[in-house]
Amino acid sequence: SKRFKTYPGTKIQPKLKLAVCIDISGSISDKEYEIFLNEIFAIAKHTGEVEVVEWDTKVQGTYKIKGYKPNITRLGSGGTCPKDAIKWVNDRKNKFDGCVFFTDGYFYHDEVDDKFRIPAMFVITADGSTNACKKYRTIKLPKTESDAA
Repeated sequence: SKRFKTYPGTKIQPKLKLAVCIDISGSISDKEYEIFLNEIFAIAKHTGEVEVVEWDTKVQGTYKIKGYKPNITRLGSGGTCPKDAIKWVNDRKNKFDGCVFFTDGYFYHDEVDDKFRIPAMFVITADGSTNACKKYRTIKLPKTESDAA
């Protein structure tokens, strides 16, 4: 500061805390799972704290990512029902600023009619369906070059 002949102050940027729910059901291929993880690591790098919730018909496990890529093993691969994951996020609504769901979207829309208590969005695989999540902001991942082959 010129006025007080001191060094300029620092601005403290609040860190975003996100719940990231990743679909690990049988309809998600290993390649799609890897794409999800790469997107999640990119999110974690640019935000603050990301808590990952792996789910199929129920929450299979949770772990935190703080800017580095941990060694992750896929936990389940059953059917698909997001209700338990939505309930998990809603039970911790004061802990998170938002929620991102990574899925192929192949479940019934009434399974996501449970309203989120925090802002939420869905990231859908390239070949996935957006029919079940029309009430929410959705992003469809682009097809990769190897998908066209």
